[in-house]
Amino acid sequence: MLAPVVAPSELGTPRAERANADHGPAGGSPEERGRGRLIAACLAALTVPLVVALAGFRRQTWAPVLDLAMTELRVRDVGGRHTPLIGLPGRIGPIEQQGSHPGPLSFYALAPTYRLLGSSAWALQAATVLIHLVAMGVALWIGGRRAGRTGVLAVGLGLAVLTPAYGGGTLSEPWNPYLPLLWWVVVLLAAWSLLQGDLVLLPVAVLGASFCAQTHIPYLLLTLGLGAIAVAGAAWSSRRHPPTHAWRWVGGSLLLGLLLWLPPTVDQLRRDPGNYRTLIEHFTSPEEEVEGLAGGVTSMLEYLDLAHVARADLTNPGWAVERSDTVQPSPWRGAVVLGLWAAAAVAAWRRRLGRSLGALHVVVGASLALTAFSVSRIFGEVWFYLTLWGWAIGLLAVAATTATGIELVRARSTPRPVLARRAALGAALVGLILVGRFAVDAWDSAHADASVARQLAAAIDDVEAGLERGEGLAEGRDGRYLVTWSDALHIGSQGFGLLSELERLGFDVGVEPSKRVPATAHRVLAAEQATARVHLATGAFVDRWRAAPDAVEIAYVDERTEADRAEQSELLERVTDQLEDLGLADLAPRLEDNLFGASIDPRLPEDLRTDLGRLLEIGSPMAVFVVPVDAPEP
Repeated sequence: MLAPVVAPSELGTPRAERANADHGPAGGSPEERGRGRLIAACLAALTVPLVVALAGFRRQTWAPVLDLAMTELRVRDVGGRHTPLIGLPGRIGPIEQQGSHPGPLSFYALAPTYRLLGSSAWALQAATVLIHLVAMGVALWIGGRRAGRTGVLAVGLGLAVLTPAYGGGTLSEPWNPYLPLLWWVVVLLAAWSLLQGDLVLLPVAVLGASFCAQTHIPYLLLTLGLGAIAVAGAAWSSRRHPPTHAWRWVGGSLLLGLLLWLPPTVDQLRRDPGNYRTLIEHFTSPEEEVEGLAGGVTSMLEYLDLAHVARADLTNPGWAVERSDTVQPSPWRGAVVLGLWAAAAVAAWRRRLGRSLGALHVVVGASLALTAFSVSRIFGEVWFYLTLWGWAIGLLAVAATTATGIELVRARSTPRPVLARRAALGAALVGLILVGRFAVDAWDSAHADASVARQLAAAIDDVEAGLERGEGLAEGRDGRYLVTWSDALHIGSQGFGLLSELERLGFDVGVEPSKRVPATAHRVLAAEQATARVHLATGAFVDRWRAAPDAVEIAYVDERTEADRAEQSELLERVTDQLEDLGLADLAPRLEDNLFGASIDPRLPEDLRTDLGRLLEIGSPMAVFVVPVDAPEP
């Protein structure tokens, strides 16, 4: 039976006292040492694919763009007078008063490793991997605490299934929707522990939930709902503990929570309107139609489709993010798993199969309900990254169902240690196969915006050389440069990347006031204080700027082949004709100056979205110019 490793009355007892009372030497019992070695072995195996992915990225030339560039700017600020107090900007509120995700914990967590490894783009990836490794280590520790070696193996197998679903690129990329993915697993397991009165996990739950909720706001509702249930269960389960025992953990966790949420609270007090207020106003008064309960339930059922997970893990690691898998998750297969879980939960309650198993079912039930409700409240486009946390809940439901089945079999037959050992060996073998398959694929992990990031990186050396030579009005590193852009494809993605790369190289750069939120307020540079503008142009804007009388071109990159150009021309002609036929001719001009914006228009049919997505993949030429600060848009 799944049960705590130590009795509830022992929780919170000093380690030395437990050792002297029950386990002999302070170094721990043989069981504890063996569990520790198993945790280390599982973590080592799970680490391999991520290390391989990091090694693969080391050989690639790239520069962070858009959100990743914004993230690096903020990580660079940590520890100084401009230390960030809130999270990354999101699709929150109007652009002139753009809101951000709640808090800066992810920036603080990334900063030490980032600086230690040289403050490079690759160092940011290594820092990301370390965050995930720590989460996996904590999850394995909780599994061991709840069910000994069996718990460690169960959690290890779950992580061996979950990590290939996300892929090496996702788990190496410091994007805010991706950073909490494995810490959400920690939150689920910590909630399970708290429902059993294990108050030692209360600060772990506070830390994990705060990291998730601050980094990406869709976790806020989930962590609040699950946290409320877990804390209520912990309070009920801890009635037998002495008051001093409970208050020590509760008081310490409360203080930890206050410290973790102090930066965004200071922001709210210092600014008007603060970010808290912006978030509340945005999410309580949506201007777009919400997904609705039917959509929420459908998504919840899809996350229970274990057959899809098992097949996709072996055939296409990274499928949950790449969305290239030809077989999509089925809500009908998920409904079957939901029925099996419900039957298992009822059986666990009626047969009284143990407090630990009952608590696990409560966590699953609460999480599934929160999933359906959370998705139902999404308004606007339901992007895949908004709900990636659902796969962890689906796996936990399968784990609870399987554990219940095992307990029912045990209750009717004599335990057979040989069968138990074989089952554990089989689970370990399955996990190693999945990890091995993931490791092979991880070497070729790719960035989400690979072509865009590669194109920018290819131009940076020429930009640096042009500024140092004093091209146009440039004055080398003695000058101050206003970074601007006219991006025909990716809503300024490479512009933010150019800002970050020039800052990395030691140039004094800034942005216009309109970019205050995404680029940070202290990087705003008044036009009268700038020596010149460094302007990035893509697509049709390149030729327009080449025709400008005072623009001096210092870099140019075009990675398209002749075949790419031919395909691009054919697609543009076809898309323009289809837009005309559909009565959407108003979108045609945006194909030239805002292709991404056109591609997400809700009026477009799926085939047109596919064609526009392909146009974005093909890309366009990119050039960088030195121009006078007051140069008009050509």
